[in-house]
Amino acid sequence: MILAGCQQVGISDESREIYLEASEEIITLTDTATSKEINIETNAKGWIARLSEGSEWLHLNRNPSALILSSDGNATGKERSATITVEAENKVIHLLVRQRGAATKISLSEKQINVPMRGGLYTVNVSGNGTGWKIDGAELYQWIVVQQAHNGMSLQILKNDTPSTRIGKIYVVTESGTPAELVIVQEGDSPYTLPYMPAGPIYQTEVLRDAREREMFFIKTETTLRGETIYHFNAGDKAKSKVQYKFRKGIERYISFTVVTEGSDYGISDDFETHLSRLGFELTSKNISGAIFIKNYVRFTPHYTVVAQVQVPTAGGQTTVVYYIEEVQPKPMPTFDNLPYRNPALLNKADFFAVKKWEENEGESVEVSRERGQKNPNIIARAEFSSVTNKDTHMGTVYFFEEVEVPYISKLSQKIDIYGDISLALWRNSEGRYFLTNEMKRLLKDEGFEFKTRSQTGPNQEWISYLNMSQGMAMLFTNINQPDGRVFLGISIFKIANENEETSYNIALENAQNAIRR
Repeated sequence: MILAGCQQVGISDESREIYLEASEEIITLTDTATSKEINIETNAKGWIARLSEGSEWLHLNRNPSALILSSDGNATGKERSATITVEAENKVIHLLVRQRGAATKISLSEKQINVPMRGGLYTVNVSGNGTGWKIDGAELYQWIVVQQAHNGMSLQILKNDTPSTRIGKIYVVTESGTPAELVIVQEGDSPYTLPYMPAGPIYQTEVLRDAREREMFFIKTETTLRGETIYHFNAGDKAKSKVQYKFRKGIERYISFTVVTEGSDYGISDDFETHLSRLGFELTSKNISGAIFIKNYVRFTPHYTVVAQVQVPTAGGQTTVVYYIEEVQPKPMPTFDNLPYRNPALLNKADFFAVKKWEENEGESVEVSRERGQKNPNIIARAEFSSVTNKDTHMGTVYFFEEVEVPYISKLSQKIDIYGDISLALWRNSEGRYFLTNEMKRLLKDEGFEFKTRSQTGPNQEWISYLNMSQGMAMLFTNINQPDGRVFLGISIFKIANENEETSYNIALENAQNAIRR
């Protein structure tokens, strides 16, 4: 780029000495897009400025007595420079322009690699903003062999013959900036058999190859009524476990991994919980359901979530551990400001007429139907109300009443609120299944609710329940599929007593399912 400038001078004098000066000859610019004005002083009739080749990031403009520099942002981690040559008749000066590079940034495709006891080969991609990098710390671990490549590194993890889990940390270091840390967690030769959990997406061929490499003994395959395929193996571990891999019909990614052992200590021991914790599992709840002691764990990865449920009979016996492999929610979802109880104080207290009064005065809804009890026609057993405002997309509510000891009186036992926006609580994965959103899970956790169970009553019909035993309350979430393709959200709330938790839950679930079918 060449710019010409003119300067007003006095009477021409061939003997005059030409001078040419710039207010700055070494110019430093920040890494962001910026402009800077450099004053040019000369007694020549004019001057020109020329930019060195390969300096497309720098742009020149002028006014009669100044050179104006404009730079693009420098996102790389390296400083760059350009030279500007200014000429006025027989005088020449050179300006050096330096632009700082942005702060060094480096990132890894994986922050943690979980490795089975037998070891294996792994690849981690490294990306940054143009700076060089090196690997540091790998020399501290004889069981980790690292090779650096142009855009990443390959790792060979050797077999762990010890009974303990071991952890290694290596770092990707640049000339400046914060190092990126890679954590390698390798299982020991423990009695616990865990599902195949790679760093990336899971495919059926990889899962079955993993079973062969673990030297599991194949028993049989079976196909469920839903078209799912289950592979049965003897794990060959110290606990003499039997394992099952279940795959969704038409989907290569597996959906669950079940471990069954004959010892009750397997699932409730501190060692087992410590083992899961080291691999990134977090205990989310524990309770007794019927005669079964249940503990729930969860582990998050960028590609999927593993929900582990341990089931041990209170009287002792075999342990069952089911690992559910679930897709992760792809993006944040809108939800309620608070849990949508609407009118929880009415549960187990109000009769139909109290509910009707609340809906008409505070609930902004009107009654559309009522049904009398089959055993006692003098009471109202079921009533439906429709919203007149659709506030928060609330469309209506179905109430269920139970007869109490006092004759001819019934009290509210359960309600189901219908919302037009299902994303307020549920999101849909690539297989058409619905899961509770992270935002709704946080609301439930803040209110003391813990996950109980999820089930299906047909294709794409999910039932997800959470309990708060301190309040004796349960919340049940479901998707309501319409014939025209629309999907509504159903949230059922009901009271549960400790002494008959399962009975209360099963009755409420049946009520909700019958209401949805209507």
